[in-house]
Amino acid sequence: MTGRPRRIPPDRVGRLLALGLIAALLGAIWAHNNSRLAAHLSARRPVIGLLSVRAAGQKSIVPPAFYLVIYGPTASLDIVSIPPSSSLIDHKKASLPRTLADAYGKEFAQAQNIADATNAMGTAALSLISHSENSAWLIRQSPSWRQPLPARSQMVSGHRLLSPLFWMDFELPPPLRPGFPGDIKQWLSKTRDNPLFWIRFFTAFRSILKAERLDAAPYDLFVAARKIQEFDTDAIRLSRLPAPEVIPRFFTWLKHRVYGRPAPDRTATVEVLNASEVPGVALKATKILRLQGFDVVHFGNARPPLQQALRVVDRAGRYEAAAAVLDVLGCRDTDVLTEMETKPSAEITIVLGRHHMQCTELGAGR
Repeated sequence: MTGRPRRIPPDRVGRLLALGLIAALLGAIWAHNNSRLAAHLSARRPVIGLLSVRAAGQKSIVPPAFYLVIYGPTASLDIVSIPPSSSLIDHKKASLPRTLADAYGKEFAQAQNIADATNAMGTAALSLISHSENSAWLIRQSPSWRQPLPARSQMVSGHRLLSPLFWMDFELPPPLRPGFPGDIKQWLSKTRDNPLFWIRFFTAFRSILKAERLDAAPYDLFVAARKIQEFDTDAIRLSRLPAPEVIPRFFTWLKHRVYGRPAPDRTATVEVLNASEVPGVALKATKILRLQGFDVVHFGNARPPLQQALRVVDRAGRYEAAAAVLDVLGCRDTDVLTEMETKPSAEITIVLGRHHMQCTELGAGR
């Protein structure tokens, strides 16, 4: 004799469904609160990624193309090509590789493994960026990793390496070419518009998790995919890392572009005065400003020498230029005072009092 199947009362089914929905909602809230990508986006901080791109079927001896990708607070997307021929910081030492391509070739010759060689080349690229002048704003945006991965959050020659939130590997189908930024933009556009976007997106990124280069949860990939779908690929901005002597200006220009700020006015003359008890601070500020293209016509000690506050005086109606001086020195919470004069010896005067350490660039390395 077989018993009749036991039926679950409708009210109990409703309660189970309600509990399931509540659990799913709480899980989504937890995932969002623990998402590093979501935290960066909410705080309007740049999201920095590194891409390693190869052509489908590309020979293993050929190095991949690397790109620095920056999603800015203004919903901008900058794709910066890092040429394999880029010279490394310590390339003058005979035992070290001279270029990014050399770093790949040297590791591949020893290990005969594409993944290891790609890691070596990516580490070299991150070191090149981290040691470059005016790239400190990128490094300050790096997340703090719970479990640091190779080449991340390390100290190299006294510098902390840039820690990208994403480090992803891609294979481009023909006829797209890995080393051409325009082809990367074209691939992103086609991927976004594909009806099977979600399936292809997570299929393409399975290799990311296997490579253990991504310290992020699957929810982060969902957030990234949603941003890609929302993003206007026509607004993607392409650039290439320039020659070493131009790199400092390039990173300054890139910073203003990422944050949606107009290019700073550097045509004004600047005077830098030290009103603190710290010797050499005016000289340090002068070097930073001149490196950025400012015309510093005088630096020295202020009279009277000791002051508490950090002051910036616009003496010729050059407010934007004065604000640019503060921005370059990393001086936050400091106002520009316009105090126009007939014939000022310098159009902008910055007085570095005892509180000058609030300027991040002046406090660095002390």
